[in-house]
Amino acid sequence: MKPSILIVDDEAGVRSALSGVLRDEGYGVEAVESGEACLDRVIRAQYDVIYSRHRQERWRLVTTGATAENDFETEQILRLTVLEVLYARRRTEPENPALSPLDLESLTGTPREHLEFTIWYLIQKKFVTRDDQSRLTITVDGVDFVEKNHGDDMKRRLTAVNQP
Repeated sequence: MKPSILIVDDEAGVRSALSGVLRDEGYGVEAVESGEACLDRVIRAQYDVIYSRHRQERWRLVTTGATAENDFETEQILRLTVLEVLYARRRTEPENPALSPLDLESLTGTPREHLEFTIWYLIQKKFVTRDDQSRLTITVDGVDFVEKNHGDDMKRRLTAVNQP
């Protein structure tokens, strides 16, 4: 059986061309236009390969700057984003579910210095653990939290993005 592939690209032409070629080769293909749509798919389904032209775009925070109500809201969104990234990693790579802070920096587009408070908080809440190599892994409590809060937060973030 050929692998399933998720294509993430904001250009419809690129998504269509890649999807067509890969389907012709017998691969199971889904294509989405944004990191948010990718995140939604990855949480609901497992893919063997995720192709994205802009790796950071996949997990980029949706509300930043003036669209966030305040620093507290921005921090809450960052916490949930980190949990979602670790959740997706656990689901897609169960034999190697840990990510380093450097990986999180790259995937979220957030500087490591800005992630330190978030990581500390998630560890204290027991949503995340840190191994001997300082890599982070989501815990059962973290998985439960993501699954419980994913729908409400996704709607709030999408609403915030669509505001002028």
